[in-house]
Amino acid sequence: MSAGVHPLVTPVMGDAHAQWCPRCKAYTVACAPLYLLTPAGVTRAQFYALCEICDLDGPEVTRG
Repeated sequence: MSAGVHPLVTPVMGDAHAQWCPRCKAYTVACAPLYLLTPAGVTRAQFYALCEICDLDGPEVTRG
């Protein structure tokens, strides 16, 4: 790659869905895939998951 040429990569989160949290014993994990869009095509990089009870600091989160 020559100097001054930078590859273009655009990160895009996919649709989130609920999954089971083994610590909370409830469907409180929001899970979404991360896609990388490049001139060569689309790559699924990995999944990100976050439990709205276990992983968030602060007051209790209300669902509604």
